[in-house]
Amino acid sequence: MSNWHQIDAAQALQNLGTIDFYGLSHEEVNRRLAHYGANELVERPGKTSWQILWEQFTATTVLVLIAAAVISGILGDYKDTIAILAIVVFNALLGFNQEYRAGMAFAALKKLAVPTVRVCRQGHWEQIVARKLVPGDLILLEAGDLVPADCRLLESINLMAQESAFTGESEAVEKNSLPVEGADLPLGDRPSADLSVRHNMVYMGTVITYGNKPILAAVALTLILQLAVVYIPWLRSLFQTQPLSTQELILCLVISTVGFWAMEIKKWVIRRRSHHRGLFAN
Repeated sequence: MSNWHQIDAAQALQNLGTIDFYGLSHEEVNRRLAHYGANELVERPGKTSWQILWEQFTATTVLVLIAAAVISGILGDYKDTIAILAIVVFNALLGFNQEYRAGMAFAALKKLAVPTVRVCRQGHWEQIVARKLVPGDLILLEAGDLVPADCRLLESINLMAQESAFTGESEAVEKNSLPVEGADLPLGDRPSADLSVRHNMVYMGTVITYGNKPILAAVALTLILQLAVVYIPWLRSLFQTQPLSTQELILCLVISTVGFWAMEIKKWVIRRRSHHRGLFAN
């Protein structure tokens, strides 16, 4: 199915047989994993040891040296022939060792850099490696997360994603969960007057750059600036304000504390319901 952006969140859940806030059962996950395979791109098999060694002897410069050794042998200059062949063999062994070890190191780094994701299964959030995701999984995305698969957004709060990996756009784009009309729409880029985008989709390899935390930081910064205006002399004279009395100061601190913890509780509730819930719709 390619029109995930055109249907609403409830229809997307129904099409994939997923229960909202419950996800898939472990039995269904195992069945889909066996049917669809792992959530990873199919890579070309690496070079074998014999292929690496063969490439060391078939490089252009090496072939020139081998030709020179043959000509020297025909002319009877066996010392030069032996010397050139020794250089060719030494160069091949050195190149083989370096390329083989580099390949092994790269494979080890890939195993260490396996992305993880929070997924809801049987009503519980758990963290798994991204390659074990299956179509229909409910996942949680937060600021700084690497999107592990192509997903249809179910809920989002001030969500922005960096999609420069496939659009070339340097700025993050806004996302929401509302359906979009139109079948053949571009995957990314910014909407214009005559062009919509799939703003309810996020794609594998892109990065979530914005969530709720910047809002909390902005509110805290505003409170600090207000106190600075009241108690720093030159700012007080600039804005013509007077210092607060003890009772007023205590009242302000109480209100600020209550407001801060109210926002923390609200953030906790939102996190429990997930900031940006996505549905793996590959």
